Amino acid sequence: EQGVRLINLAFVTDILWLTLEPMNAGAGISAWGGAVRINPWTGRVLDRYPPFFAVRQLVEHLDGYTSIERVPHDDERVRLYRVERPTGHFYVVWLDPMRAILPEEGAPSVETRIAVGTGTVSVEPVIAEMGREEPERWTERTDDGTLSLELSHAPVFVFPQTP
Repeated sequence: EQGVRLINLAFVTDILWLTLEPMNAGAGISAWGGAVRINPWTGRVLDRYPPFFAVRQLVEHLDGYTSIERVPHDDERVRLYRVERPTGHFYVVWLDPMRAILPEEGAPSVETRIAVGTGTVSVEPVIAEMGREEPERWTERTDDGTLSLELSHAPVFVFPQTP
């Protein structure tokens, strides 16, 4: 939809000197800044944070994909994409709040329905919490091929199950 062919993950760590008080404690220069913490002298990775595991999760799911298509939805805030792979398809879905969310506001959510065409699906939220390195996954039954799902701004992978 937007012609993206590459995501530059070159700066996945905060740049140490930009995090200092005289530099206003900036996070670095990349949207992916803060995914890892490194020893500035050795370059050794000391910690990995949720963005690191979320990007790894996404890359693993996109491995070998043949197409990605945005699926129209009645709610313009719902971002729903169908990803085709030789082994089958899956969906990625999230709520676009369409504005900046401040911490004191809490995350907006919406209950939505997605036509998936199967009786059951596996649901796998993106890794977004400290301490989790592997995604959680569970099975949901659909209502005649339509999944009811509560969405937030955190993406969810939906894998239709074949009988």
